[in-house]
Amino acid sequence: MTVEKHGNKWRIRQKVDGKLHMVTVDHKPTKSEAMTILSESIRKRQPDKHNMTFTEAARLYIDSKENILSPSTVQGYEKILKHLPEDLKTAKLGSLTALSVQKTVSGLSVEKSPKTVRNYSSFIMAVLKSAGADISAPLLPQKERKTAYIPTESDVRAIFKLAEGTRWEVPFHLAALGLRRSEICALTVDDLEGDTLHVNKALVPDKDNNYVIKTTKTEDSTRDITVPHLLSEKIRKQGYVFDGLPHTLTNALYRHCDKLGIPRFSVHKLRHFFASYMHHLGFTDKQIQEAGGWKTDHVLKSVYQHAMEMEEAKKKMSRAIAALDFSAVKKTGTD
Repeated sequence: MTVEKHGNKWRIRQKVDGKLHMVTVDHKPTKSEAMTILSESIRKRQPDKHNMTFTEAARLYIDSKENILSPSTVQGYEKILKHLPEDLKTAKLGSLTALSVQKTVSGLSVEKSPKTVRNYSSFIMAVLKSAGADISAPLLPQKERKTAYIPTESDVRAIFKLAEGTRWEVPFHLAALGLRRSEICALTVDDLEGDTLHVNKALVPDKDNNYVIKTTKTEDSTRDITVPHLLSEKIRKQGYVFDGLPHTLTNALYRHCDKLGIPRFSVHKLRHFFASYMHHLGFTDKQIQEAGGWKTDHVLKSVYQHAMEMEEAKKKMSRAIAALDFSAVKKTGTD
């Protein structure tokens, strides 16, 4: 806090939570008096959170996070706020209770997936907490257990062959090397040094849905990868890595799948393939984690790395049962 003379008056200034607060008085205040005056001024300027609507509180919450979170995360918050029920958006914070929030979440569960409901609930509770509302978290629907589809080795080989010599060859190969599509679309030829590709940025939509270059998803996502020499030569020859947006890459991969008559899978599933295939080849979790830019090995252990192993295990189990001589069992009359 600073107290300084300004003309015939005295000005008290202090920055609180990144915002500069200033009060002008007619006399030079003592330090204690200045603190009291400034605190009272700040209190009067703050909105009465009890009478704020949920939407007003949500706007304050999103604005406070805008310079911290990625543009895509902020855009996700905006989307959630837009699609929340009107009775919640217009409700005064002081009127909300644990029961009313639970009813909102239960209503969302009727038409949205458990994962989406969890995302909505997390946002609602974050807004309420930031506004000082003391409301307990609602009960959430049971998580869906989904088996992630991992494209097979033959699927990937077929995709590579079909994309050979086209603008899709480089990005499909990079996705299978563990890159996210946002990382692929942000790369330039200047990021290539020898056969080393420096992955240090991402192309993501901002809150207005305009694509901007930002840092990678996490600090661990900033990494160097080694690409096949022929691929690095192709990048240098064409003078760019990929000249399109993330969604065009997804649509192109879908078209390739359709032409080959194989199940559709997203660009991100090639990243999953990378993790599973590298594990299958004997690389350690730590090596795969660092190469793919994963922050932790949780996803590797819970989803990716065991997909191929489990498929092979299931086939072996089936063959083991099929090898039993059921006819011999029937002849002896045993069961």
